[in-house]
This record gives sequence, C-alpha cells and structure tokens, in this order.
Amino acid sequence: MLGFLVLVICLSAASSNSLEARVEQLTELSYRSPVIKLDEDKYRSFIRTMPRNYSMIVMFTALAPNRQCKICKEAHNEFITLAKSHRYSRTFDNRVFFSVVDYDGGASIFQRVSVCSSICDISGTMIRNRPDQVNNQSEYV
Repeated sequence: MLGFLVLVICLSAASSNSLEARVEQLTELSYRSPVIKLDEDKYRSFIRTMPRNYSMIVMFTALAPNRQCKICKEAHNEFITLAKSHRYSRTFDNRVFFSVVDYDGGASIFQRVSVCSSICDISGTMIRNRPDQVNNQSEYV
C-alpha cells in the first residue's frame, strides 16, 4: 500500500522573466483549481527550476482504486480543504501554492524523491544539482 507525502519546499530567489512566467502560470492554475496536479514536466518547471520566490506544498499520493490506499483518499480530501481555505482567503497571494503528485501519473517523481510506501516528509530548501532529501524515519512509518 502506497502512503502519502506532503512536501514543503520553501524557496526564495531573485526575479527574472522565466520566474515571472512561472508564477503567473501557477497563479492561473490555482485559480482553476486550488490544488495543482503535477506531472514530470510541471514538477521540473515549478519545483526543480531555479530561481524561485514562492513555496510549493506538494502531496504525494496514490488515489487509483487498484492501489487500495484508504488513508490517501482521506488525506487528499483534507489537503483539498486546506488548499481551498488558502486559495479563497482574503490574504491569498502568489507566494504559496498547493499541488499533488499521484503515483500513477508521476512514478518517476516518486522515484526521484525516494518515496515508495511510507508516510514521509521533505522539508528545507532544495538546491540545484543536489538530490532531493527525504526523511522517512517518521513515527508514522
């Protein structure tokens, strides 16, 4: 059974044209849906590409019925509620975005961050040309 993972990436950097375009695209995507679905291309563009002046909260999950991850569905519903609360608040800005990577649409991303079947957390700043760091020594494992 695959677990879920919430990834918080807090990043800051100087502004550039490509940065402005990414922030504009993220803002437009969040207007369509408070939780942005990430595939490999979007993950690379919004999370791995530098510079960044925004934070992404990413939930890794396995929602397909054949995965039989009951906690994934429950956690996903709560994650959507949290994202909607942020998106529709009076203090919404384009510095924090919520997103989800589903295993069936992003297995390579799961492999990149070494997520297999446990509830883990990733925190801190990801630095270019360094592998993603995952702490899966959680009390929930």
